[in-house]
Amino acid sequence: MKRLEHHPVSEAFPLMEGDDFKEFVEDIRRNGLLCPIELYEGKIIDGRNRYRACLELGIEPEVVDVDGHVSDPGGYVISLNIHRRHLSISRRAMSMARLRDIYDAEAKERQRQSKGRGQKGKEVCPDLNGQSRDKLGKLAKVSGRTIDKATKILKHGSKELIRAVETDQVTVNRAVTVLDRPKSEQLKALNVKPREPKTRENNGQWKTKTIRRERIERLFNGVDDLVTYLNRGDMFACAYTAWEKATVIHEDVKSMLR
Repeated sequence: MKRLEHHPVSEAFPLMEGDDFKEFVEDIRRNGLLCPIELYEGKIIDGRNRYRACLELGIEPEVVDVDGHVSDPGGYVISLNIHRRHLSISRRAMSMARLRDIYDAEAKERQRQSKGRGQKGKEVCPDLNGQSRDKLGKLAKVSGRTIDKATKILKHGSKELIRAVETDQVTVNRAVTVLDRPKSEQLKALNVKPREPKTRENNGQWKTKTIRRERIERLFNGVDDLVTYLNRGDMFACAYTAWEKATVIHEDVKSMLR
Protein backbone atom coordinates (compact mmCIF):
# COMPACT_ATOMS: atom_id res chain seq x y z
CA MET A 1 0.00 0.00 0.00
CA LYS A 2 1.37 3.39 -1.01
CA ARG A 3 2.07 5.65 1.95
CA LEU A 4 0.43 9.06 1.70
CA GLU A 5 1.51 12.28 3.40
CA HIS A 6 -0.84 14.69 5.15
CA HIS A 7 -1.31 18.11 3.60
CA PRO A 8 -0.24 20.78 6.15
CA VAL A 9 -3.69 22.42 6.30
CA SER A 10 -5.34 19.11 7.22
CA GLU A 11 -3.30 18.96 10.42
CA ALA A 12 -5.01 22.04 11.81
CA PHE A 13 -7.70 19.71 13.18
CA PRO A 14 -6.99 16.93 15.71
CA LEU A 15 -7.15 13.25 14.82
CA MET A 16 -9.66 10.88 16.37
CA GLU A 17 -8.38 8.85 19.31
CA GLY A 18 -9.40 6.30 21.92
CA ASP A 19 -12.75 4.54 21.65
CA ASP A 20 -13.94 6.96 18.97
CA PHE A 21 -11.22 5.77 16.60
CA LYS A 22 -11.67 2.10 17.54
CA GLU A 23 -15.38 2.33 16.74
CA PHE A 24 -14.56 4.12 13.50
CA VAL A 25 -12.17 1.33 12.47
CA GLU A 26 -14.81 -1.28 13.31
CA ASP A 27 -17.38 0.57 11.21
CA ILE A 28 -15.07 0.53 8.18
CA ARG A 29 -14.35 -3.15 8.83
CA ARG A 30 -18.09 -3.90 8.68
CA ASN A 31 -19.23 -1.49 5.96
CA GLY A 32 -16.10 -0.74 3.99
CA LEU A 33 -14.73 2.70 3.08
CA LEU A 34 -17.78 4.72 2.07
CA CYS A 35 -15.99 8.03 1.33
CA PRO A 36 -12.71 8.15 -0.62
CA ILE A 37 -9.57 9.82 0.67
CA GLU A 38 -9.25 13.30 -0.87
CA LEU A 39 -5.85 14.44 -2.11
CA TYR A 40 -4.63 17.95 -2.84
CA GLU A 41 -1.20 18.29 -4.45
CA GLY A 42 -0.82 14.54 -3.91
CA LYS A 43 -1.30 14.80 -0.14
CA ILE A 44 -4.28 13.99 2.09
CA ILE A 45 -6.41 17.07 2.62
CA ASP A 46 -9.45 15.15 3.91
CA GLY A 47 -9.64 11.61 5.23
CA ARG A 48 -6.67 11.23 7.58
CA ASN A 49 -8.72 9.14 10.00
CA ARG A 50 -10.15 7.04 7.16
CA TYR A 51 -6.62 6.49 5.87
CA ARG A 52 -5.36 5.46 9.33
CA ALA A 53 -8.23 3.01 9.64
CA CYS A 54 -7.48 1.51 6.23
CA LEU A 55 -3.82 1.09 7.18
CA GLU A 56 -4.84 -0.72 10.36
CA LEU A 57 -7.24 -2.99 8.46
CA GLY A 58 -4.92 -3.58 5.52
CA ILE A 59 -7.47 -2.11 3.08
CA GLU A 60 -6.34 -0.32 -0.07
CA PRO A 61 -8.26 2.99 0.12
CA GLU A 62 -9.94 4.71 -2.78
CA VAL A 63 -8.42 8.14 -3.40
CA VAL A 64 -9.56 11.13 -5.46
CA ASP A 65 -7.72 14.29 -6.48
CA VAL A 66 -9.55 17.52 -5.68
CA ASP A 67 -7.02 19.98 -7.14
CA GLY A 68 -9.39 20.79 -9.98
CA HIS A 69 -12.22 22.19 -7.85
CA VAL A 70 -10.46 23.36 -4.66
CA SER A 71 -8.96 26.84 -5.01
CA ASP A 72 -8.72 27.52 -1.27
CA PRO A 73 -7.49 24.42 0.59
CA GLY A 74 -7.54 26.16 3.97
CA GLY A 75 -11.15 27.25 3.62
CA TYR A 76 -12.07 23.82 2.23
CA VAL A 77 -10.68 22.02 5.28
CA ILE A 78 -12.39 24.44 7.67
CA SER A 79 -15.75 24.00 5.95
CA LEU A 80 -15.54 20.21 6.04
CA ASN A 81 -14.48 19.93 9.67
CA ILE A 82 -16.67 22.65 11.19
CA HIS A 83 -19.82 21.11 9.72
CA ARG A 84 -18.81 17.48 10.29
CA ARG A 85 -17.51 17.58 13.87
CA HIS A 86 -19.01 18.81 17.11
CA LEU A 87 -15.97 20.80 18.24
CA SER A 88 -15.94 23.06 21.28
CA ILE A 89 -15.03 26.72 20.95
CA SER A 90 -11.58 26.06 22.42
CA ARG A 91 -10.84 23.26 19.97
CA ARG A 92 -11.99 25.35 17.04
CA ALA A 93 -9.81 28.24 18.25
CA MET A 94 -6.76 25.96 18.53
CA SER A 95 -7.37 24.64 15.02
CA MET A 96 -7.67 28.16 13.63
CA ALA A 97 -4.47 29.16 15.44
CA ARG A 98 -2.66 26.21 13.83
CA LEU A 99 -4.02 27.12 10.41
CA ARG A 100 -3.05 30.74 11.00
CA ASP A 101 0.53 29.64 11.74
CA ILE A 102 0.56 27.44 8.63
CA TYR A 103 -0.67 30.34 6.51
CA ASP A 104 1.84 32.80 7.99
CA ALA A 105 4.72 30.36 7.42
CA GLU A 106 3.58 29.75 3.84
CA ALA A 107 3.32 33.50 3.19
CA LYS A 108 6.88 34.05 4.46
CA GLU A 109 8.17 31.21 2.30
CA ARG A 110 6.38 32.63 -0.75
CA GLN A 111 7.95 36.03 -0.03
CA ARG A 112 11.38 34.44 0.33
CA GLN A 113 11.06 32.57 -2.95
CA SER A 114 9.94 35.69 -4.83
CA LYS A 115 13.00 37.61 -3.53
CA GLY A 116 11.34 40.90 -4.36
CA ARG A 117 10.78 40.02 -8.04
CA GLY A 118 7.00 40.25 -7.72
CA GLN A 119 6.54 36.52 -8.32
CA LYS A 120 3.88 34.69 -6.35
CA GLY A 121 3.66 31.02 -5.55
CA LYS A 122 0.51 29.02 -4.83
CA GLU A 123 -1.23 30.24 -1.69
CA VAL A 124 -2.59 27.93 0.98
CA CYS A 125 -5.32 30.43 1.91
CA PRO A 126 -5.52 32.97 -0.90
CA ASP A 127 -8.55 34.78 0.55
CA LEU A 128 -7.02 35.29 3.99
CA ASN A 129 -4.66 38.14 3.17
CA GLY A 130 -4.75 40.96 5.72
CA GLN A 131 -6.95 40.22 8.71
CA SER A 132 -6.46 36.45 8.59
CA ARG A 133 -7.36 36.05 12.27
CA ASP A 134 -10.80 37.62 11.93
CA LYS A 135 -11.59 35.85 8.67
CA LEU A 136 -10.60 32.49 10.13
CA GLY A 137 -12.71 33.29 13.16
CA LYS A 138 -15.71 34.06 11.01
CA LEU A 139 -15.35 30.77 9.12
CA ALA A 140 -15.04 28.77 12.35
CA LYS A 141 -17.60 30.81 14.34
CA VAL A 142 -15.11 31.81 17.05
CA SER A 143 -13.92 35.27 18.07
CA GLY A 144 -10.61 36.65 16.83
CA ARG A 145 -9.55 37.38 20.39
CA THR A 146 -10.01 33.71 21.29
CA ILE A 147 -7.82 32.74 18.32
CA ASP A 148 -5.17 35.17 19.61
CA LYS A 149 -5.24 33.38 22.97
CA ALA A 150 -4.98 30.00 21.26
CA THR A 151 -2.00 31.26 19.25
CA LYS A 152 -0.25 32.24 22.49
CA ILE A 153 -0.93 28.80 23.94
CA LEU A 154 0.64 27.10 20.92
CA LYS A 155 3.71 29.35 21.16
CA HIS A 156 4.24 29.41 24.92
CA GLY A 157 2.31 26.47 26.34
CA SER A 158 3.69 23.08 27.29
CA LYS A 159 2.77 20.00 25.25
CA GLU A 160 0.66 18.83 28.17
CA LEU A 161 -1.25 22.12 28.34
CA ILE A 162 -1.86 22.17 24.59
CA ARG A 163 -3.15 18.60 24.70
CA ALA A 164 -5.40 19.45 27.64
CA VAL A 165 -7.01 22.25 25.62
CA GLU A 166 -7.34 20.14 22.48
CA THR A 167 -9.05 17.35 24.44
CA ASP A 168 -11.47 19.73 26.20
CA GLN A 169 -9.88 19.30 29.61
CA VAL A 170 -9.09 23.01 29.83
CA THR A 171 -10.57 25.97 27.98
CA VAL A 172 -8.48 28.48 26.07
CA ASN A 173 -9.49 31.18 28.54
CA ARG A 174 -8.17 29.17 31.51
CA ALA A 175 -5.04 27.93 29.78
CA VAL A 176 -3.88 31.41 28.77
CA THR A 177 -3.76 32.49 32.45
CA VAL A 178 -0.80 30.20 33.24
CA LEU A 179 1.47 30.96 30.27
CA ASP A 180 3.72 33.15 32.43
CA ARG A 181 4.70 30.08 34.47
CA PRO A 182 7.43 27.57 33.61
CA LYS A 183 6.08 24.94 31.21
CA SER A 184 6.59 22.19 33.78
CA GLU A 185 4.18 23.96 36.16
CA GLN A 186 1.46 25.17 33.78
CA LEU A 187 -0.93 22.23 33.89
CA LYS A 188 -0.32 21.65 37.59
CA ALA A 189 -1.23 25.30 38.31
CA LEU A 190 -4.69 24.64 36.88
CA ASN A 191 -5.15 21.64 39.18
CA VAL A 192 -6.07 19.46 36.22
CA LYS A 193 -5.98 15.69 36.43
CA PRO A 194 -5.36 13.59 33.32
CA ARG A 195 -8.66 12.87 31.66
CA GLU A 196 -9.85 9.29 31.87
CA PRO A 197 -9.91 7.41 28.59
CA LYS A 198 -13.32 7.83 27.01
CA THR A 199 -14.98 4.44 27.35
CA ARG A 200 -18.57 3.35 26.89
CA GLU A 201 -19.02 3.47 30.68
CA ASN A 202 -18.00 7.10 31.17
CA ASN A 203 -18.82 8.44 27.70
CA GLY A 204 -22.21 9.85 28.69
CA GLN A 205 -20.81 11.69 31.71
CA TRP A 206 -17.90 13.03 29.63
CA LYS A 207 -20.25 14.38 26.95
CA THR A 208 -22.46 16.05 29.57
CA LYS A 209 -19.47 17.85 31.11
CA THR A 210 -18.21 18.89 27.67
CA ILE A 211 -21.59 20.37 26.69
CA ARG A 212 -21.82 22.28 29.98
CA ARG A 213 -18.26 23.59 29.61
CA GLU A 214 -18.87 24.67 26.01
CA ARG A 215 -22.03 26.56 27.01
CA ILE A 216 -20.18 28.47 29.73
CA GLU A 217 -17.27 29.20 27.39
CA ARG A 218 -19.62 30.38 24.63
CA LEU A 219 -21.29 32.70 27.14
CA PHE A 220 -17.94 34.12 28.23
CA ASN A 221 -16.81 34.69 24.65
CA GLY A 222 -20.13 36.31 23.81
CA VAL A 223 -19.73 38.79 26.66
CA ASP A 224 -16.12 39.36 25.58
CA ASP A 225 -17.22 40.21 22.03
CA LEU A 226 -20.03 42.44 23.28
CA VAL A 227 -17.66 44.45 25.49
CA THR A 228 -15.31 44.85 22.52
CA TYR A 229 -18.10 46.34 20.40
CA LEU A 230 -19.28 48.63 23.19
CA ASN A 231 -15.74 49.91 23.72
CA ARG A 232 -15.38 51.03 20.11
CA GLY A 233 -17.01 54.36 20.89
CA ASP A 234 -19.36 54.69 17.93
CA MET A 235 -22.47 53.41 19.68
CA PHE A 236 -24.85 54.15 16.81
CA ALA A 237 -22.76 52.24 14.26
CA CYS A 238 -22.38 49.25 16.59
CA ALA A 239 -25.85 49.28 18.18
CA TYR A 240 -27.47 46.63 15.98
CA THR A 241 -24.48 44.23 16.16
CA ALA A 242 -24.32 44.72 19.93
CA TRP A 243 -28.06 43.96 20.18
CA GLU A 244 -27.57 40.76 18.15
CA LYS A 245 -24.72 39.63 20.40
CA ALA A 246 -26.70 40.45 23.54
CA THR A 247 -29.60 38.36 22.17
CA VAL A 248 -27.29 35.38 21.64
CA ILE A 249 -25.97 35.72 25.20
CA HIS A 250 -29.55 35.86 26.50
CA GLU A 251 -30.44 32.63 24.68
CA ASP A 252 -27.29 30.92 25.99
CA VAL A 253 -28.15 31.87 29.58
CA LYS A 254 -31.69 30.50 29.14
CA SER A 255 -30.36 27.21 27.74
CA MET A 256 -27.95 26.85 30.70
CA LEU A 257 -30.79 27.34 33.19
CA ARG A 258 -33.01 24.66 31.64
